[in-house]
Amino acid sequence: MSCTILSMFAQPTYASVLRAARERCGLSMRQLAAQADLDQGALSKFENGHRLPSEEQLRRLAGVCDVDDDEVDYWLALRAVSEFQQKYQHAGYYNSCVGILSESAGAYNQPLDHSRAPDGSDASGNFGNSDPCE
Repeated sequence: MSCTILSMFAQPTYASVLRAARERCGLSMRQLAAQADLDQGALSKFENGHRLPSEEQLRRLAGVCDVDDDEVDYWLALRAVSEFQQKYQHAGYYNSCVGILSESAGAYNQPLDHSRAPDGSDASGNFGNSDPCE
């Protein structure tokens, strides 16, 4: 199979979350670049996925858009996936390894099940239909 897990499931990329954050904070590309002390051309390449921002650059962009620490960690995980992808896409083990990295980064974006307590039980203290003792 020639497609990767990343192409089979539309996972967000560092580029898409950067653009979404910029739009969310209501800044033009020129304004964000100026406030983050970046070249507008570099920011454009980041948002289009043609260039990988450094961790410091991501943090500066996040600071301008008032992004919380959890979302910054998510950005950094997506950046790591992209870095791995760029470095190892020619290797035979790329397809299997990138799925693991992508799954880890994507876990941040999953909806929480608020109907269950942290221990997995529901409001009645039940753990679902399965009996762990069987």
